[in-house]
Amino acid sequence: MKKITSLLVVLMMLVALFTVSAFAIPEDINEDTCTVVKELVLKGTPTIDGKLDKMYTESLTLKLHGPADAYYISAGSCEDTTATGTVYALVDDNYVYVFYHVVDNTLIQADPEYIEIAAHPHLSDAVEVRVGDDLEDHFAPYDGSNDAHHLFYADAHGVRFSCYEDSMGDDVEKMKWKTVRDADGKTYYVEMAIPLQRPFEEGEIIEFEFQIDDLQDDMDSMCAVGSGYPHNLVQFKIGGNSSGATGSTDKPADPPKAEEPKEEDPKVEDPKEEEPKEEEPKEEVPGEEVPGEEVPGEEVPGEEVPGEEVPGEEVPGEEVPGEEVPGEEVTGEEVPGEEVPGEEVPGEEQKPAEEQKPAEEQKPADENKADDTTTEEGGSNTGLIIGIIAAVVVVIAVVAVVVSKKKK
Repeated sequence: MKKITSLLVVLMMLVALFTVSAFAIPEDINEDTCTVVKELVLKGTPTIDGKLDKMYTESLTLKLHGPADAYYISAGSCEDTTATGTVYALVDDNYVYVFYHVVDNTLIQADPEYIEIAAHPHLSDAVEVRVGDDLEDHFAPYDGSNDAHHLFYADAHGVRFSCYEDSMGDDVEKMKWKTVRDADGKTYYVEMAIPLQRPFEEGEIIEFEFQIDDLQDDMDSMCAVGSGYPHNLVQFKIGGNSSGATGSTDKPADPPKAEEPKEEDPKVEDPKEEEPKEEEPKEEVPGEEVPGEEVPGEEVPGEEVPGEEVPGEEVPGEEVPGEEVPGEEVTGEEVPGEEVPGEEVPGEEQKPAEEQKPAEEQKPADENKADDTTTEEGGSNTGLIIGIIAAVVVVIAVVAVVVSKKKK
C-alpha cells in the first residue's frame, strides 16, 4: 500500500509540473487586472476601419479589468473603475496592429482643447499602447524620453491619436487609426497601425503594455487598468500566419449572407401548393365528362394526330360533338389518369428539381458555419491531453501493483 501511495504522489507531482508549464503566462503580466486568452502574436493584415476582423481573434488576446488600485494609483476621488476591455494584436511586414474593444459605463469627453494641446492627455477616456522590441531595430529609433519603447494614445471620441513626443520621427506620418463608438453611449472601438522599419520573424519577441484610462463623472478624477504594471512592458512571442494572413478574413463571413436568398427559395414552393387549386375547375367539368366519356377513346388518336383530325372523314358526322373534344380535353386530363401525368407531370417535375437545388446549396452553408465554429474554437487543449495521459499512467501503475501482489 505504501508503494502505491508513493507512486501516486510522484505521478501527481509530474502532472502538476506539466500542467503549469502548459498554461504558463508571460512574465510581468498583472494577473489582477489582465487575463491572458491567447499569447502568440500572429501575422495578418486587417483593414483599419474600427471593425474587428476575425484574424484578430486568432492572435494575441487579453482582457483588461479592475480593480484599478491593483494597477496604478488613481487620481482625484476615483477609487475603482467599471471600464473593461479586450485588446488584440497582429503584425505583418509593415505594421503592428492593435485593436481595443472597451466598455465604459461612465463614458464622457474631456475638454477637446486639453486633448489636442496636452503632450499626453491621459486625463480622459482613452486607450494607451506602449510597444518595443528590446532595441532590435524593428521600429524607428527611440527619440523621446522613453528610450526603450514608443507610447501611443487615442481618445474614446476620436479627437486625437498621437505618438508621445513624436518619438518615431518621420514614421509618425505613416501611422493609421480609427475610433468608432456604439449608439449605446458606453462602448467604443479603437484600431491602430504602428509602422515598422524591419519585419518581425516567427519566434522573435515583441513587447507591449496595454492600458485603459477611465475619466470619472466629476471630470477631475481618473482610474486606469492595464496588462502589466505602469511603464513595464510584457514580452510576447511572434507566431505564424493567421487564417486570414492575406487579408481575406472577412470573406468567410460573406457566404452566410449570400445564403439568405437561398433560404427564401422554399417560398417559391407556395405557388406549387396552389396547383391543386387549379384542379377545382376540373371538379366542375366532370358534369360534362358524362357525355364526354366516349371521347377519351377518340382522344388517344386525337392527341397523336391533332392535325389530321381536322380534315378527317369523321368531321361531318361526329365533329359536331367532336368540337367539344378540345373543351373536354381540359377535363379529360383527369379522366385518363395516365394522360395527365403524361403531359403535365414533366412540367411539374422540373419544379421539384429546382427545389432540390437549393437543398443542395444549403449544405455548403452548414459547412461554412462549421468552419466558423472551428475557427472560433481555436486554442490549446494541451492541458486536457496531459491530464488524460496522467490518468492513464495512474491506472496502469495501479493495475501493475495489483497484478504483482496476486503473483506473490
